[in-house]
Amino acid sequence: MNAESLMQVRNRSHAPLIECRAALSEANDNVEQALVVLQKRGVIRAAASATREAKEGVVRSYVHNGKIAVLVEVNCETDFAARNPLFTQFVDEVAMHIAAANPPHLHRFDVPAHEMHQAREIAMAGMPPNKSEAVVAKILDGKMEKFYSDVCLVDQASLVSQNGKSIEQLRAQLSSQLGENVVIRRFTRWELGS
Repeated sequence: MNAESLMQVRNRSHAPLIECRAALSEANDNVEQALVVLQKRGVIRAAASATREAKEGVVRSYVHNGKIAVLVEVNCETDFAARNPLFTQFVDEVAMHIAAANPPHLHRFDVPAHEMHQAREIAMAGMPPNKSEAVVAKILDGKMEKFYSDVCLVDQASLVSQNGKSIEQLRAQLSSQLGENVVIRRFTRWELGS
């Protein structure tokens, strides 16, 4: 096993060294395939950990130019994970994203029924005429997805991270890297004068 390949896998995945070694061995010393193996294992581990309760974590603040302040609570399963630099970086990035994007809701199920109904009516009003029901349903689904990405924190593309992933994708990635359930519990945003 090539030590340089092992360090590449370790640095790119942030997985434990023993897991990197096993993945690299399974992938016949191919770095890219080893990363895929680790991702598959991480997705399986993240799905298994999603049912476990997350009671530890941190509450972090972010103040932007003395005009916008954010408090965000992100939970994990152990205080060991809460002290991990990847975890604290994620929480800080979420707080900065909230300051910039000002999402009114955390999840889709937090959106009140009247707001969803109003968004659906607006989407239906803009439908092109003479389209089949299947096409209208697809267009409506797309417009509702856009609505959710505008108003729900976890559906928004991160404004801080440069990889174009949504907050939920970054949360799932962190969960798989830590091997623990990670949950964005709540947030509050204040803006001077509002």
